[in-house]
Amino acid sequence: MKVIVLFCLLGIFFFNVSAIKSEEILPWRETVSLTNNVARVVVDTHGGSIAAFTIEGNTYNPLNWSHPEEGNRECIRMGHFVCCDRVGGSSSKERANGMPSHGEAGSVIWTVLENQSPGDSMKTSLQCNLPLANLSIHRTLNLWQYAPVLEVTDTVTNNNVLGRPFNILQHHSCAPPFLSSSVIVDANVERGFWQSKSHEKPFEPVIYWPNIEYNGNPVDLRKISDSNGPGVTNFVIKDGEEYGWTTVINPTAGLLIGYIWKAQDYPWFRLWRSYNNGVPKAMGVEFGTTPFNFTDVDLYRIGDVFDRHVYDYLDTGDSQDRSFTMFVIEIPGDFTGVSEVRRTFEGIEIEERGESGRLIKLTQEGIITRVLTETDHNPTEKFVMAQNSPNPFNPTTTISFTLVKAEHVDVNVYNVVSQKVDTLVDDLLQAGTHSVVWDASTFSAGIYFCTVRINGLTETRKMIYIK
Repeated sequence: MKVIVLFCLLGIFFFNVSAIKSEEILPWRETVSLTNNVARVVVDTHGGSIAAFTIEGNTYNPLNWSHPEEGNRECIRMGHFVCCDRVGGSSSKERANGMPSHGEAGSVIWTVLENQSPGDSMKTSLQCNLPLANLSIHRTLNLWQYAPVLEVTDTVTNNNVLGRPFNILQHHSCAPPFLSSSVIVDANVERGFWQSKSHEKPFEPVIYWPNIEYNGNPVDLRKISDSNGPGVTNFVIKDGEEYGWTTVINPTAGLLIGYIWKAQDYPWFRLWRSYNNGVPKAMGVEFGTTPFNFTDVDLYRIGDVFDRHVYDYLDTGDSQDRSFTMFVIEIPGDFTGVSEVRRTFEGIEIEERGESGRLIKLTQEGIITRVLTETDHNPTEKFVMAQNSPNPFNPTTTISFTLVKAEHVDVNVYNVVSQKVDTLVDDLLQAGTHSVVWDASTFSAGIYFCTVRINGLTETRKMIYIK
């Protein structure tokens, strides 16, 4: 099997920490930066936007939308920003009282609470208060040390004396030069509708991703070069999917940005596109708790759509957590798009569209890209891993696996925060059944995970150590 390594494991051999200086992006504004061995994230405190997510050696920033002119220090939404309390507009009376469209999160200053580098990550946290909605948002951002992967969690708290409905939407927005006619969007969505000003049945007609008909013209929503489609379309995550995901690729720029999140946190996906004489001017992929840009009054009259709620509820004094993971990686110029994004114990897997596609694996240790083969879609044809025995155990347990041919095998043990704590095998083994004993007597009791990795394929088993 052909293996193509883009960034070797433990990518520190290829990159220098802080190779990109924070002064290069929005130097006149108050920002906080997270930098690891391969990437840098810039967060703007005047509106809370993630204004940049760049990787070493690539000049494109896929979060370059609405960057202000030099010297502008006003609160502004740019790049990736969050709408909270409301996603749509305000009523005329609300506007008279100062409530902006899409809520206050992009119009207030966020306070940096923490900025540190604990262990295998770079982490910061910020908080803002929404004075009119009387909600607060606490956001944590965790950048993996050896991969361009950012984990984000938003905790929304209701500080009102009464409970209230609310919505939250994550906006990714981009503009040229990253945005061009080469851009392709993929997502695991199905039924949807295009944005309508009608408040009676705004979810009609029903459309299906990605090929639709609009004004008599066939439109492929994956391709931004197809400018005949509606400006805004909304979709639900496919039924039965635990996670929602979306990717935006520009093969010409050699870059992919993507997101993955729990579908129960954000059941709706939105694509919006803007053109100038047929040339892409701006684009966004968004995911949230509602598909509508309506005022709250109109929103509450609609009810559920496609068996999904269109708003959430937060009782007085309560808090809700919602998380997503975003990633930026380099891709070759012949990359055709994404067929699937998966969360695994080790990290994230991104599978290219097409029969001869590539598989990109993002882990805490780096990035691996390789060509898929038929056996990749049936891993049991290469090896079988048994559950460790005994389980639970104290203090030793046996891990067994069977190879159909000679392979180089890695067997590692991880703790519950994905840190490798022991290596059991790192060797070329012959075909047949092999067993290895793990002695956990020097470790604390708890849950561990054993992984067997062969040529990029991985099987994992949960192990319980009791004393």
